[in-house]
Amino acid sequence: MTRARRWLLLAALVGGGGGCAASSFDRYFEAGQYELAARAHEADPSPAPSDRTLFRLGLVYALPQTPVYDPTRARASLEALRARFPASRFRTPGRVLLALLTELTRLETEVDMEQFQLDSLRVTLREIQEGHQALRQGIANQDRELERLRRELRRLEDELADKSLTVRRLESELERLKSIDLGRPSP
Repeated sequence: MTRARRWLLLAALVGGGGGCAASSFDRYFEAGQYELAARAHEADPSPAPSDRTLFRLGLVYALPQTPVYDPTRARASLEALRARFPASRFRTPGRVLLALLTELTRLETEVDMEQFQLDSLRVTLREIQEGHQALRQGIANQDRELERLRRELRRLEDELADKSLTVRRLESELERLKSIDLGRPSP
């Protein structure tokens, strides 16, 4: 269990006790039905909520695993607790919860930034992989072309050798014919 979760659990325990449930908000809160507690408070907000209600509202909105997680509302409730009830028994746990909420928000922002960087790196990696694949394909194409050119060069070299041999034979034949024509004995 992380330190932040332990503090939230401690804060919930501090906020959980304290007599009978006077409102539907309190009943839902004490039953751990935080979404229903938030809805009950929103449906019938007290014009001047007690310090316990403000603290509990802060908890309801501060718990990331709940569907009503809303750090802005949690912070507003805890700030109201601090401003309106400076001597409340919930002031210290509220201050701790506010600090944890601030840290949680900072960490969420950091995670979002890191996720953005990770997504950017994934896009870059995909582009690099596609470029690498294109280069590999280009190299394969060049290798095939090089092999074709080598075969063509061998064919041309063979053809040159054949033509050179033919030229030498023709030159030899020409020399023989010249010698016949000039009356010299042929070599």
